[in-house]
Amino acid sequence: MTYISTTSSEVTTYESVSGDISFDGLGNGTDFSEIIDATIDAESYLLEEYQTQLEEQEYIVDMLDQLSDEFDALEEILADFDTVAEFLEFSVASTDDAVAAVADTGAVPSSGTHTLEVGQLAENDIWINTATAFENSDDVVAAEDTTLTLSYAGVEVGVDVLSGTTAEELADLVSAAFDGKIEASLLNNGSAYLLTFSGVDTGADNVISIVDTGSLSFSADGFENTQAACDAWLKVDGYPSDADEWITRSGNEIEDLITGLDLTLTDVTDGAARLTVGYDTDAMTEKVETFVESVNQIILDIQTVTGRVTTYVENDAGEEEEAPAVKSYALDIIYAELKSILSGSASGSTDGDTYSVLSQIGISTDADEDSETFGQLLLDEDELAEALDADPRSVAELFASTDEAVCEDGQVSYVSMIEGITETGDHDISYVVEGGVLVSATIDGEDALIDGWNIEGASGTDAQGLLVSVLDQAEGAHDSSLSIKQGKVVELMEALEKWTDSDSGTLTILMNYCDENIDSLEDQIDNEEVRLSTLETSLNRRYSNLDSVLAEYEALSDTLDSLISKLDSD
Repeated sequence: MTYISTTSSEVTTYESVSGDISFDGLGNGTDFSEIIDATIDAESYLLEEYQTQLEEQEYIVDMLDQLSDEFDALEEILADFDTVAEFLEFSVASTDDAVAAVADTGAVPSSGTHTLEVGQLAENDIWINTATAFENSDDVVAAEDTTLTLSYAGVEVGVDVLSGTTAEELADLVSAAFDGKIEASLLNNGSAYLLTFSGVDTGADNVISIVDTGSLSFSADGFENTQAACDAWLKVDGYPSDADEWITRSGNEIEDLITGLDLTLTDVTDGAARLTVGYDTDAMTEKVETFVESVNQIILDIQTVTGRVTTYVENDAGEEEEAPAVKSYALDIIYAELKSILSGSASGSTDGDTYSVLSQIGISTDADEDSETFGQLLLDEDELAEALDADPRSVAELFASTDEAVCEDGQVSYVSMIEGITETGDHDISYVVEGGVLVSATIDGEDALIDGWNIEGASGTDAQGLLVSVLDQAEGAHDSSLSIKQGKVVELMEALEKWTDSDSGTLTILMNYCDENIDSLEDQIDNEEVRLSTLETSLNRRYSNLDSVLAEYEALSDTLDSLISKLDSD
């Protein structure tokens, strides 16, 4: 729609665009656009507040997502040493380079010194045709169709050879016929090519026999056994004592000779090599350092998200301002539980344990509020080294005991439990024997199930699934106790699983709540934008009508002025 003033040389237009009115000019000189903009700005305080809240919620969700990822990463790291066997590391020293050994989880450092004598290495079988040499690899070896018959480890195979087959092609045929168990090749001695058959496997049983060469250009008699298949000869700790008797193995990599040791033989020994098994405390120190560093990252993340540590973000104006923090009881619970796990005694620890808390091996919490690492773990490497030197297995148990049951009084013996169901820690067991029969029993004060001389924790109790057998069957009432140990790594992993459970996890519930807040704020923002758009449209129409009326009055005024001026001139 276009309006033109009849009394002014200035043309002012008002255009209707998709039902909305915009001011391209001002009919009476009044800038209604500024009035409308100011009105919309004044009415936008709720929209701006919702947008600010949305930005904060989105920032918080990003932080919670990162925290969740850190939880998952920590669980993966801890899974590498969440059992005593995985936590313990061993080293093996050998007095002879001919024998190398690696200790596995079955090694026993306390009695880990052995002697090993190697009288012979295991070898594979090698045959070389020294009687027939070929000038070139493509020399023809078959003037007619024939069959080459070989056997390997007692299995005979006939290789069909067509007329015109060359020496190189024959080698390929043999290798393929034995599925790689025999590697056939041509040996270049500098002036000619010699056909070679090599067994892949070592050991006295893996012998090659050249049974029949058919009508090929060479005979079986022309082959020389340059290396005979044989077993490795060994003596362990002086056994067998007879000089002519040996323990034999078909290979030089041996895992079943000495419990806990994987052996690699590279040569015969000069006498007997001495193998000494010890704990690799350096490798275990690295695991403790990894634990401390990874846990500290989680502590810092929680401190950052909850505002315990102040961080800054850049706002829209490019200025730094304090980052939003999550004031959440859920995160406070997680933080408190984490601190409790790190500071408390290992679940199920007993008086017989050398170490039951992390502080005993040099791990403490930084209590200096002015420190950059306040609240995080501190590691005293000297104390840790002393602890590992004194009792490395106890250090491993402090970190990685997994449902290890201990009954110190010997009245009952542990049989089994249900992982994830039976509570770890201490369980008090009471039972009564009358007339040579177990007549009643309780665990932790709750009635237990009885089956002969077995006692089982009832469903719905902390001891559910715990099964013990009665050893002291004397008449009367008995009181005993059983501890189910759980290391700090295992306890922390269970807590991480609880916090991040997809249905009931503490962190999961909080993240879902924040997502719902974001959805609600987005709806409120949409509603406000619609309200403000409607208001702006309404104001545009009202001020457009007002501007039109004012323009008419302005024109009328100009007309009257013109008429009066004309009358005056007459």
